[in-house]
Amino acid sequence: MLSLPTILERAFQLAGDGSCRHWQDVSQILKRERFALVDHHLSGPAIRSQINRICARAERKSDGNY
Repeated sequence: MLSLPTILERAFQLAGDGSCRHWQDVSQILKRERFALVDHHLSGPAIRSQINRICARAERKSDGNY
């Protein structure tokens, strides 16, 4: 049986794959993927900051700047 990721697992996947520049991009994709209560799950400053850091790290890796 295939297990779908939770909303936070998916948010971290999106942040880490290099396709998002900040938490707002992650939020938009999650909404398009029909996850429920996206704004609620991503409302806290700590989760937004963590997603932004992961996005920045992924962007640096894709540019070759570790």
